[in-house]
Amino acid sequence: KIYENNGFICLLDDKKSIVTKTFISNIRIVKSQKNNITLLGQIWYHPPGYHKAWKMRLNNEIVQKNIWKSFRKEELQGWLVYVLHTTTIGQVKENISIQIDGNEFHHLDGFFCTLGEEVNGIGGYFGRGFGALNDCLCGGFGVKTISKLTWLNHQRSKKIFKTKFDKILQIFADRHVQVILK
Repeated sequence: KIYENNGFICLLDDKKSIVTKTFISNIRIVKSQKNNITLLGQIWYHPPGYHKAWKMRLNNEIVQKNIWKSFRKEELQGWLVYVLHTTTIGQVKENISIQIDGNEFHHLDGFFCTLGEEVNGIGGYFGRGFGALNDCLCGGFGVKTISKLTWLNHQRSKKIFKTKFDKILQIFADRHVQVILK
């Protein structure tokens, strides 16, 4: 008989609280001796930068905006997955106005990092791709609605993002967000 054995491997802090976890499927116990167990299975691989972000959190280093700027470009999806898993939503905001500066990010992942912190504060999440941005704008993730986005130095972003810039503007327009380009 075959059983589906799926679960999580968890990293615990010194108080035995779960800090992070990784899903593992098709778990098989290969070896078990006293307090030592060897498992075999398939794990979901976190993108580069994910574990770096967790180490920073455990060392209380995520204390101000733009910590993500210390990450290499190829590590930013890891940062975004980390903030997706750790952003704590307090009171849901409604009809907020936000401002971003195109000089503060140099690629699409940086845009999502900037937007996440502008909406949800230090280490905040608000999408990591077009579908996720659209989902966030539908409610949840700390904001019911954004009434206005002021995008400073948008010409720089437009040059970097090319056709993706228009895609971002369309997503905001579809969700009735007034975008002011400066």
